Amino acid sequence: MKKILFLLFISLILMTGCWDSSDEPYQVWVEDWYTTVEQISGDLYRGYVWLHLSGETDAAAFSVMTYEGGVEREYFVPLHDNEFSIDLVIITVYDAGAASPRSYSTELRFYTGTECRVEYLQSPSLSFTIP
Repeated sequence: MKKILFLLFISLILMTGCWDSSDEPYQVWVEDWYTTVEQISGDLYRGYVWLHLSGETDAAAFSVMTYEGGVEREYFVPLHDNEFSIDLVIITVYDAGAASPRSYSTELRFYTGTECRVEYLQSPSLSFTIP
């Protein structure tokens, strides 16, 4: 029994060396939500909810979740010296003319080693302007 406790104690000491003891990962960004429309035919317009993100992170990789046609996708944002700037369609609305003003949301995922930190973003109330 003493051997098991000793091995458990040694294992815990060795495992703590694998954990990152630094502060929270560093992320800074500016977000701007906006909408655009595209005429499909006649009075039918497809709406696009866009998110502009720019900033910097110390994460090894960074992604944004998008939603098109009922499918959730993870888009990995290119990092240049830990900085990023991107405009990305978060969701497509089939009939933008019939859509009521509402909020949209997405999540950002910051990857560092084997850890993933998630940040949730929500837009202000958005509507589509039909020409």
